[in-house]
Amino acid sequence: MGGLEARPQYGITWTFERPVEAGQFVNGDWWVVGPVTVKSVAPAPGPAAADAHIETPKNRWGDTSLTSDNRMRNGSMIVLAPGYKQGYDSRSQSYDPALSVTFPCALAPGRAQISTISNPALPVENFPSRIMWASERRANAS
Repeated sequence: MGGLEARPQYGITWTFERPVEAGQFVNGDWWVVGPVTVKSVAPAPGPAAADAHIETPKNRWGDTSLTSDNRMRNGSMIVLAPGYKQGYDSRSQSYDPALSVTFPCALAPGRAQISTISNPALPVENFPSRIMWASERRANAS
């Protein structure tokens, strides 16, 4: 690729400290040859607006996994192993701030950094909604 920025994908752009050797997999996802330093990611990770508040919708059993927590949106993390905890969005009860990447972030060869864009509002439509019952098409189905 040779440049400071990877092409945006899914609305996310990584900016590198220096030009990097990069390419794309057959599915269009980008890869880079490490070691590299990610200088920043856009949209930038960080807290939500101070007045941002979400409703915590309850499912049909009256529970929720969401909290009104503004500490993190659009988070990135290095995924080393599968697990329950995540560093992407603090509205989820599975959020662990220790997993959120801060920038600049040095990536060794063999490491994968995943970056996200948080949904501005909840509930969101479930991705297989076209094949679901009407009552199940949103994350807070009742």
